Amino acid sequence: MECGCVCVQDMLALRRAAEAGRVEEVSAAVEGGLTGEQASELLWWCARSGQVEVGRVVLGVEGVDVNAWYPTGGSAPLHAAASRGNLDVIQLL
Repeated sequence: MECGCVCVQDMLALRRAAEAGRVEEVSAAVEGGLTGEQASELLWWCARSGQVEVGRVVLGVEGVDVNAWYPTGGSAPLHAAASRGNLDVIQLL
């Protein structure tokens, strides 16, 4: 039985898509079975890079945690958005 989750290599490509604002790629991953934990990580990258439209897509994933602490970045999505002055993302969160 497949879990429907995205593998580590695909997550790197997906992270880059999220940072670049490629909504279609992220939407396809969401439809393909992105887990809440994976979505929470992507949300951090969206917040950091100011990608509000991608953030909206990611927030639609069941189990996404807007308060999840991203260890590599050392903060939660709100902190990542605030540190970069991404006001649209702050309002979204």
